[in-house]
Amino acid sequence: MSYPVIDLDAGFPKEESEKERITTDQRLWHAQDTLTKWAKPCFVWQTATDELVPAINSLLYVTELNRLNITTEYHLFSDGVHGLALANKVTQRPGKPQDVNEPVAQWLPLALTWLAEIDIAHR
Repeated sequence: MSYPVIDLDAGFPKEESEKERITTDQRLWHAQDTLTKWAKPCFVWQTATDELVPAINSLLYVTELNRLNITTEYHLFSDGVHGLALANKVTQRPGKPQDVNEPVAQWLPLALTWLAEIDIAHR
C-alpha cells in the first residue's frame, strides 16, 4: 500500500460530501476496523509530509495489523509529496522535480526483499 486512505475521518477527504461519494456506509469509513486475524501480510509506505493523505492513515492500519500479529512491513519516509509512484525518473511528471526522491524510491527494492522473505517464511 502506498500513501493509503484508510480512515475517512483521518484528514482525507475533508468534506463529508466527499466521504459519502466514496461510500454512505459509515462502517466502511475505518478500514482498520474491518481487519481480522485472517488479513493478508501487508507492506505499507508513506511520506510524513504527504500534503493530501495524512500519515495517520497508514499508522492506524499498521497499528491494527500489528495488534492482530499480521506480518507487516511499514516505512514512513520523512519527506515527499503525494503521488510519487516509483519516485524516480520513470514516473516523474513533466516539470515536477519533486517527483524524484531517492530515499522514497527505495520502497520498491524494500518491498521486493520483503516479499521474498515472507514467501520463504510461509512455505
